[in-house]
This record gives sequence, structure tokens and C-alpha cells, in this order.
Amino acid sequence: MATHDQEFKLFLLHHAHELIASELGLQVEAWEPAENEPSPLPRERRLDRVFLARDQRLFIHYEVQHSTDPMMAHRMLEYGVRMMYSRRDLREWYPVLSVILWPVRVSRIPDPPLRIPVVGNLEIIWPFVNIKIFEWTKVKLESSFPGILILAPLVPAVEVADLESYAQRLYTITDGAERAQAGVLFFTFVEERYRKLPQWPAIKAQVAQMLRKVGYGMDIIDRMILETDVAQDAITAAKQQAMAEGEARGEARGEARGETRGMRQAKADAVHALWEHRFGPMTAAEITALHQQDIATLDHLFATLLDSTSTAEQARVVLGL
Repeated sequence: MATHDQEFKLFLLHHAHELIASELGLQVEAWEPAENEPSPLPRERRLDRVFLARDQRLFIHYEVQHSTDPMMAHRMLEYGVRMMYSRRDLREWYPVLSVILWPVRVSRIPDPPLRIPVVGNLEIIWPFVNIKIFEWTKVKLESSFPGILILAPLVPAVEVADLESYAQRLYTITDGAERAQAGVLFFTFVEERYRKLPQWPAIKAQVAQMLRKVGYGMDIIDRMILETDVAQDAITAAKQQAMAEGEARGEARGEARGETRGMRQAKADAVHALWEHRFGPMTAAEITALHQQDIATLDHLFATLLDSTSTAEQARVVLGL
């Protein structure tokens, strides 16, 4: 998921007001500092958001958290004080509630409220709310706002066989650039959940076929495959190997050669997994032919395999066998 961390956060931030309404029952509006007024959040926290629940006279600091942070209590306090001070023009202090979204389980998630020791028995207590997606049930997922379906692969109760229906609904409620973004992220979360399992290649192939069936184009399927962390690792390794072999005149050319090699390997791996998902193990001759193909042929073969009406013989013809 590291490849899409920022894109994922932006997508969830776009839907933050829906999630807050669903989970907390609060109607909120995005809040930005007035012109020439400094932001209450540090520059490096630009993917966080500040909302105002006007009826409750309450500020909400919303962020997405993927890892354990021993400094979380201090960060929440710092941001909260900044927010209250930044709205002194309201002539009253609006309290701040921190809302933290946890898409995946991490080693340690703090329980509210945050407690910050000061001196002796004195401590600062700061309120916050955890939203733990990884503990949701199917009922919880389906009763929330529609856009949250993007996280279906991370919900433990959702099995691989369920993913097609969620992908179909996600496809229906999105369009244009958001549809493409949602599809890629949906596939990324499948990887996040299953990549450490021995059957990950088969699951990847199965889900790619599902997504093609519900309507995602080959260009989006290709992005899904190449932008997974596994594929990016392969591309990076190929780049490094190309540079180490000194096969290029200059760094830029070597990097380009390595990237092409890595992309070809990632596509061949995807084709291999999909072939075995459709037709069973490949023969030695088929594997040899597979790794001799260029990227265009691999793309053609992948598209052929994604078509549920295609046959093994048609796939062999694309391989030149």
C-alpha cells in the first residue's frame, strides 16, 4: 500500500465529511484559514483536514493513520491548541475533537483519551475518536456511506468471493478519474491483505478478472498490476540490476532499460498467474515462450486471458505456439 499511500489518504479525505456523519452523527463543513492567516496544521501535515461542526460549535481534526506513532498524544495536543487559537476571531473558544481513521491493524493503537503527563500527578487529557475499519463487519461496511466500499478488501469478514459484488457497486457509484482511482486503490487493498499468503498470485489473477468483468478497462487493469508494491519492487530491482551490469551509456538510459525489463517481468508474472487461474499449470514450453515475449504481446495475452470466453488454445496462439 506504500505506493498509493498519499492517493489513498486524499481519496478518504475527499469523503471525510460522509464518514464523520456516518460514524459520529455530525454534519461538518471543511474549514480553511482566512486569507493571510497561518494554517493551524504544520506544512508536513497537509493531508490532514480541519472540519467545523457548526451546530455543535466544535472543531474536528481528521487524519488517516497507518502506523504506530509514539508522539501521537503530543501531535494531537499541538494541532488542537493551534486550531483553537487560529479561530480567536470567533470571540469564543471552540473545543477540538481529534478523529483518527485506522484502515489496517497496527501494533499499538492508543485508547482514548490521550493522556500527556506534565508534572507530578498532573496531566493533560485530550479527547479523540478511533475509527477502526479493520474491525468492521459486512453489515457495518454496507451501512456506511457508499464510497467506503473501496475499503471492502480490508474488512476481515469480506472474502475473495465477495469482492466482485463490492467492486461492481464501487464501479457504479464512481465515474471518470475517481472511478479509475477507486479501482486501483481497491486492488491495492486486496494486495495489502493477501500479498503475504502463498496463494497471492492466484488471488491477484482472480481479482483482476473480476474487475475486468465489472467494467474496468485494460488501461486501469494494467495500472492495478504495475502499481502494486510487489510489481514496483520488481521494477526497482530490475533498474538496480541494469545499472550494476553497466549495460547503458549513462545513468538515465540504464534506468530506462531496467524499468522496461522490470515492467516486462511484472507483466509476465501477472500473465502466468492468470493463466494458471484459468487453465491450470503452464508447461515448460509455455513458460519459456512467455518470458520471450515483448510488452505489447504480454498485454495482448493478458487481455485474452481476462476474457472469460477465451480458450487455452487461443492463448497458446498469442504465445506463438
